Order: sequence, then structure tokens, then C-alpha cells
Amino acid sequence: MIASYPANPMSIELTFGHRRFWWQDNDNPPPHHVDVSADVWEYIECPPELRHVGDLTLAIADLEYPSSELDSVSVGEHAMMFLTQRGVSPDGTLHPDLDDLISPGPPRAIVLRWVELSSYWRGRGVGPGLVAAALTTFKKSARLGLCHLTAADIEEYYPDRSDAEEMVEHLATLLKSLGFIPWGDAYVIDLRNDSLTQARRRTIERFERYFSDFN
Repeated sequence: MIASYPANPMSIELTFGHRRFWWQDNDNPPPHHVDVSADVWEYIECPPELRHVGDLTLAIADLEYPSSELDSVSVGEHAMMFLTQRGVSPDGTLHPDLDDLISPGPPRAIVLRWVELSSYWRGRGVGPGLVAAALTTFKKSARLGLCHLTAADIEEYYPDRSDAEEMVEHLATLLKSLGFIPWGDAYVIDLRNDSLTQARRRTIERFERYFSDFN
């Protein structure tokens, strides 16, 4: 164990798990869930109860595939409204103003539905790097990242409205630090934006300085 960390944060690994509903098949590319688990590598010494760092929930939305009401279960109601009514035309092309902000790429969006760190790992600077790393995994297979989260979306986890609103504000701050920009009532980012790479680099440099000073 090093200083206030239960293990060196550079030993955190991401595990990606794919899920889909029973009514989805391989004939069409509807939205799919991707669960990302951040955990300290099993071969690194760490208290068992602190090994799990956090979770991210993503959804892959194909912009050219006709959406249905069922898709909102995967993507989220508000994000689906953005994709179908404000940001994307029926043929899968982005709104002209949004198109100018996003570099060319596959017609898919990665929807960030949820991110949460375990209580011990909060406030220790790992969040931005983990979110950036998860999103850049898809930079060759999708065009943009999207997050549309309201207090109503997380009332299941935060029944107190003020707590939910505070969490949404915290997430908005995180998104902006990664290079997401407000567009309408959502936040979007070009998945090939250097800001994601820079966010990962800043996190790495922060830990390198920290452990260098400590040692």
C-alpha cells in the first residue's frame, strides 16, 4: 500500500463486458450495452474490499439504424430524444452545426450513461483518466461521444433530489474537463479529440509526480 492509495492507481485495469436484450439480434445493429469495470490488477497487493475502483455504463448507438421506442431502454430516454430529434437526421447524418464539430468517422455514438467510483477511490484523481480511457477505446469504431444525464435519470440511486442534482453537476464538470462541449441540452465530444488523450496523460503525470515525491 502506498500513501493514501490502497494500491498504485497505475495498476488499475478496465474490463469491458457486452450485453444486449433478448429481443436484439445480429441482423441489425441496434444499441448495445457495454459495462466497464475498473479494478486493481489481481496480481497487485491491495485490500480485497478496495480492489474494485468503479463502474461505467456505456451504450453503442448506430446512427444509421432506424431507432424504436425499445432502443431508449438501452440508450436512455433523453439521449434517444437527442439522437432522433435534435442531433441526427433520419439518414444517420449529424445536424450540420454538430457535424462541423465532429471529425469524420463511423456513424455510431458512444453514450455515457453512468459513471461511479467506489467510495474510497473518490476524490483521488482517477476518474478523468478512466473515463477518457474507456471512451478512446471506441475512437476507431464510433464518431462521437454523448452524455445526456438529468437528476430524474438517477433518482433510483439518489432519491434525494438535491443529491441527484449535485451528482449531475459533478458529472458535467468532469465532462468539460475531458473536452466535452455543451450542445443543446447534452454534452458531446469528438472521440478523436486530443483532449481525451491529454486527460489520460494528465492523470498519468499526476500519479508519476505523486509517487516520485513520495518515494
